[in-house]
Amino acid sequence: MFRAINRVSQTRTRRRCDRFAWLVALLFCTSFSVTPKAAAAVKVLELQPSSPHPRIGVHFEGKPFANAKIEIFRDYESAEEPSFTVVTDESGSAKIPELSPGRYRVFVSAKPKLMGNLYLRVSSSVSNNNSQFTIDLECCAPPTFEEIVDSAEEHEMQDHLQSLEGIIKDQSGAPIPNALVDVVVRGTRGRVHAARLRSDLNGRFSEPMKDGEYVVLFSAPGFSVRVVPISISQENGSGQMHVTLNVGPSN
Repeated sequence: MFRAINRVSQTRTRRRCDRFAWLVALLFCTSFSVTPKAAAAVKVLELQPSSPHPRIGVHFEGKPFANAKIEIFRDYESAEEPSFTVVTDESGSAKIPELSPGRYRVFVSAKPKLMGNLYLRVSSSVSNNNSQFTIDLECCAPPTFEEIVDSAEEHEMQDHLQSLEGIIKDQSGAPIPNALVDVVVRGTRGRVHAARLRSDLNGRFSEPMKDGEYVVLFSAPGFSVRVVPISISQENGSGQMHVTLNVGPSN
């Protein structure tokens, strides 16, 4: 009896994830601009004040969720590896190592295709009693690389540049170092790569490019992929790119 109920619950969860994934894909296909107006339409997560000993619980549909992976990134200094990784227990809670003062990004993932996130500003002046947080998991199925490129190629180019250069930041305005910048030739469905580079410690990137039309994919662990169709023209191009990555699942 318990197994039958469990199977029904898992089936309902998968159906919810499929519906949510469709919505994610739809929203993704309509948001490629890196203009300030587009960035302002995205829900921004605020930094939450926390003591060095935060307590984090993970829930799904209002119930504690066990075996969820919690990754803690320190001050955006590492786009490759989290500072800490812990797993929630049967009560949906996890013991977080003592955190030194600073800013942190907390990213939670679990099967089947669930995720959640939280921003913390840790300070020794904050009381431990005020540092209890709950992260609600949501379903999410990121689109494939081919789907991302196909969707981008259907949009008109809004960035006409003289060269490929700019800066990558998160929603709080902090630069994202070591973010991947993948450039593919427009019209090739991502099969022809023109360049592949990473941002420096200040979030800046630069690469000489031949005149032509391209699709640029910006990505970093813990962030959603950002896609921008561009054209490069030595004669008519101008300006630099200012890219904002939103917290979310990465490919």
